Amino acid sequence: MAGAHGGNFSLMPPVRIPAAQTKVLILVGFAFLIAGYDIALMGFVLAPVAKEFNVTMGSEAEIVMWARLGVLLAFPLAMLADRFGRRAILLVTITGSAVTTLATAFAQSEEQFIVLQAAVRMFGYAQDMISIVVIAEEIDDRARGWALGLLAASAAVGGGLSGLIFAGIDVLPYGWRALYVIGAVPIFVIAWAWRSMPETRRFQELRAEAANPGSGHEVQSALARFRALTTVHGKRFFALLAVTAPLAFGITAASVLIQTYLQVDLGVSPGVVTLIFVSGGVVGLVGNFVAGRLSDRVGRKPVFITASIGFAAAMGGLYLGSHNLYLIAVLWGLGVFAFFAMEVVMGAWSAELFPTEQRSTASGARLATNIIFGGAALLTVSLLYGPMGGHAHAIAVLLPSIFIATLVAWLTIPETAGKTLEQIAADGEKKH
Repeated sequence: MAGAHGGNFSLMPPVRIPAAQTKVLILVGFAFLIAGYDIALMGFVLAPVAKEFNVTMGSEAEIVMWARLGVLLAFPLAMLADRFGRRAILLVTITGSAVTTLATAFAQSEEQFIVLQAAVRMFGYAQDMISIVVIAEEIDDRARGWALGLLAASAAVGGGLSGLIFAGIDVLPYGWRALYVIGAVPIFVIAWAWRSMPETRRFQELRAEAANPGSGHEVQSALARFRALTTVHGKRFFALLAVTAPLAFGITAASVLIQTYLQVDLGVSPGVVTLIFVSGGVVGLVGNFVAGRLSDRVGRKPVFITASIGFAAAMGGLYLGSHNLYLIAVLWGLGVFAFFAMEVVMGAWSAELFPTEQRSTASGARLATNIIFGGAALLTVSLLYGPMGGHAHAIAVLLPSIFIATLVAWLTIPETAGKTLEQIAADGEKKH
């Protein structure tokens, strides 16, 4: 194909994707789309939910913080995929996502809403972690970046859909609750379709080599895998977490509170909020493919460094600059583009840097770190809301920590683009 070997750039895969791999991409891609809808939805409904449950203005970020802590439970759930297989745990996560998303529509208090959304995130993020591992293990090594970009693009489309439906919140029966019912129905359909999801070839090979596949002592096995990460692969593992922590602290509030900032601080109507969010999502959609292909061609590190600097600049301009809505829309689009480019690379690193038996565990640890430091950022914004006179400055003051992540990535993360998973693992073993 044009773009695979020549100088022309293409959004198509760099190599031909076989039918079996295409099926996996479609099944996982649809799940990412719905997950993107559900995760983005909280940002849209945060203001009306806070109003209905009488949450103090400026404390909305704490709802997100507590709900995101549910992701910490996603870590041990994802670790089970290294024991019982990718397919089995994926079926558990997609079913759990469907049930808890539907239940959110019937929350009767702030506490119920937080608990249910924490459960949604537990299942949803575990699903994302394992799905990234599935793509890394099943898709051609020359197209991993492109495939991960496709997943991120699917999530962006889901986020855009939540924005489009949010525009009708004033006419939908039961308001924000209807949005969760709408989001739950397709998850049940996807859960049914995932019955045909095959187990990954690499996990089947790993299980075939195991002395006692499927035996007990799951907790001990999980702890052993985690111990190996921190010892045998400790340099790579702690480098990944050292990038993740400051990055999450810098980007989380700017990403998840944009809708609340527009509605609460600027008084923007739901329709205009949707227009701004969706326009940024379209840019981000293209950005996923561009970032994925570029990370395959020029390397993961150059794409990550460029995207992180671009995100900090765009978000700084959005929150500290003019309140012109056209400019906000442009800056949001650039920020979304950069955000998903970073996510594509971080997702690739969490799957590529570690051997098969520890891949889900490493991905889970990365996401748990993201949630802890992202939660710290949201709590910081809540504390700074009053002293700094609103969301804008409270969010912007956290952005410089992104540059710490950029420096750490440049100094410590090895380049993985274009290498097979076995080559990457061998490179790591040579240094121990």
